[in-house]
Amino acid sequence: MTTATEARPVPRKLGVPVESWLDELRRARRLSPRTLDAYARDLADYTAFALQHGLASWDEASLTFVDGYFAM
Repeated sequence: MTTATEARPVPRKLGVPVESWLDELRRARRLSPRTLDAYARDLADYTAFALQHGLASWDEASLTFVDGYFAM
C-alpha cells in the first residue's frame, strides 16, 4: 500500500522545514527515539494532508487549513 507522501514527491518547501524540526528535536533537545518516531509519524500525516490539499509551502497553511486537518 502506498501513502500520499510516497505517491508523489514532497516539495522542498514542505519537506525541509519538517526535517529541520526533527533534526532540532534529535540533536539540540535530545528527545528519545520513540518520541522522535511519534513526531515524525504525525508530521508525515500532516504533510500528506497538505499535499492532498495542494499546498506547496507551509506559508500557505491558513487557519482554515489547520482546522480542517484537526476536524478529520
